[in-house]
Amino acid sequence: MSADLKKGAAPFGSVFLGGLAIALFVRIGVFALDAVGAFSYSYRAATAPYIQTGSTLDQLCMALSGGTLIGFMVASGLAMALAVATVLVFAYVYRGESGRRLAGPALVWGAACVAVSLVCLGVIVAGLFSGVQLHQITSKGGVETKVVLLMVLLCAATLVAAACVGLGSALRGVAKGWFKRVMTRFAVCGALVCLFTAGSFGAINAESVSLPWVIGWTLCAIALNVGMIVLFSRETDREASR
Repeated sequence: MSADLKKGAAPFGSVFLGGLAIALFVRIGVFALDAVGAFSYSYRAATAPYIQTGSTLDQLCMALSGGTLIGFMVASGLAMALAVATVLVFAYVYRGESGRRLAGPALVWGAACVAVSLVCLGVIVAGLFSGVQLHQITSKGGVETKVVLLMVLLCAATLVAAACVGLGSALRGVAKGWFKRVMTRFAVCGALVCLFTAGSFGAINAESVSLPWVIGWTLCAIALNVGMIVLFSRETDREASR
């Protein structure tokens, strides 16, 4: 597997370094906009504690001001761009590989994509929160919050990996009918992913978050992603044996 990872080190390194460079430029831009007074700030959001009632998203929004909202929007767009780039680069770099050799690198690069996205989020957003807000965020939730965050990160990493293997296997050999295969997988697998994403979000965004309920939904989402990886890998091997 080390040889397979070495094969993708340069192209994926370029993608991830590019994402980090963009995050740094955005951070510099945020400083410049703040310096010229382009952002407005909510005094309550910058100084007051979180509200203790309402959904998770309601409580999070109470901590946002103009600058942090823009920061989250830009960071989210960058994370999506990194995920798409990771899938496309994977399909190109590992084209023609057997299915059993796709799963490992896909999981590694999927996890790397999520990790880099988190770093980019920190670079862009962290400096936009006041000291009071940072204290509230880091002290809120305890172990349960960390477990939920870990489960969400695992969901994201396995989803990117599944997309990598799915596109790679659909484009195997660039055979005739590849567009139909890609669109079919997008429709069927996308619908299932949307279902479990909605369920996981609903469990996390509840007014009273039930940790077992959140873990149940996210485990189902992870199982779906891993199942897609296995299915696409086997399909690639079957096509290669024909």
